[in-house]
Amino acid sequence: MAIGLVLQPTLPEAWGDLAFAVDYYEIEVENGVSRTGASEILTRCYDSNPGDFAADVGFCRLVERDKANNALTVHDSYVNLATDIVKGLDYTLRYRKDVGPGTALFNLGVTQYTEVSSKLFAEDPLEDVKGMINNPEFTGTADVSYAWNQWRVRYGVEWIQGMDSYAYYEEDPVTSQYDLEVGDYFQHNTSVQYSGEGWTVTAGVRNLLNENPPVISA
Repeated sequence: MAIGLVLQPTLPEAWGDLAFAVDYYEIEVENGVSRTGASEILTRCYDSNPGDFAADVGFCRLVERDKANNALTVHDSYVNLATDIVKGLDYTLRYRKDVGPGTALFNLGVTQYTEVSSKLFAEDPLEDVKGMINNPEFTGTADVSYAWNQWRVRYGVEWIQGMDSYAYYEEDPVTSQYDLEVGDYFQHNTSVQYSGEGWTVTAGVRNLLNENPPVISA
């Protein structure tokens, strides 16, 4: 399901063109294929009801016990997730104005996730991981470009909001031996483009400031 709203006010000609849009989406996938991870399977199995381990239900279905050798085998193959749900909002702002011999264009896009949840089996509760590692609540892109004749120059920034998983693993960030938090991450990009008759050449640099992504504990 998706719902959109577009606002495009009429401005005086000298002011340029302005447009703003908001889109709400709600996506639900049944029986999607994914891998959970061996450590995650064991954690969820041990944290479930005491009888699940012996009854082979929930995540304990993926743990095979060898009592003779006192060993465990975790089956982390691809499985069908009972439910995957993603809900969010996309905000888009665009401003265009003629400047000198060309046209300047500014684009801003922000995505807000209001829910990122899933469950492996139908009887499991949905777990919302929004804001945890790999699932930021907000992301965004912004770029400004200027085009004249056959030329176009562009500068852009990509942004990912900081995330942490301390609460999920019931760890205190002050005393924990693990690093489960990352700050906001920005990546800068720039490019120059020339368009001829039926062909285009683009040269650019991605990650202009050579910013390494943040690192967390395994």
